[in-house]
Amino acid sequence: MAKEVLSCRSLSKIYRTAAGEVTAIEDITLDIFPAEMTAIMGPSGSGKTTLLSMMGGLERPTAGEILVEGTPLERRFPDLSEYRRQEVGFVFQSYNLLPHLTALENVLLPMELAGVPRRDRRERARKLLSAVGIGEDRYHHRPTRLSGGEQQRVALARALANEPPILLADEPTGNLDSETSRQVIGLIHGMARQMGICVVVVTHNPAIAGEADRVVSLNYGLIESDQRKDGDKPAEVKEG
Repeated sequence: MAKEVLSCRSLSKIYRTAAGEVTAIEDITLDIFPAEMTAIMGPSGSGKTTLLSMMGGLERPTAGEILVEGTPLERRFPDLSEYRRQEVGFVFQSYNLLPHLTALENVLLPMELAGVPRRDRRERARKLLSAVGIGEDRYHHRPTRLSGGEQQRVALARALANEPPILLADEPTGNLDSETSRQVIGLIHGMARQMGICVVVVTHNPAIAGEADRVVSLNYGLIESDQRKDGDKPAEVKEG
């Protein structure tokens, strides 16, 4: 049985505004497993992005805690930037590629910041770009010369550059047409299986959620339902 990589325990998030307190997430307990893709769905304002942000160490919970491989996140990573650098890859709707860098350079950058040796990072970047379907003829194109689908593929390669065990994607197909969306989600799902990473995708699109191994639906900051395609069994992880 696969062991959870990421766990939320009685997680709540309250924002204090001029109009009063707003509860975005309320008492959520959830385990995320490797080698599978979990989709988080819900209407606008249901807390999807807030939950993802807390999982990624971008926001701190008001109450409860996040565990990484059984250890409280902030005990294991007192500096949350180290957690984001070492453990988490992010993919966003708007791609967030650096416009002055080429496709190859965008993928190289996180490895350079992590201190990966030059030869290793170039080899890894080329392998990742190839794996997501970016040919060598596009390596030296800046984002403005790439289609939306190509940009999101580069963004996926960049998110995986430091081989994180966790991949978090916030509406990764929101700017793509339906066919390109299907291809990108297929890539993300395939990477989860192939690399044994846990993937969490926030989406409002039922067709995208339908590709996931598991769908968690939120409403008013609460878990409304949690369903797996294969019943209640997490994906098996093959030992290397």
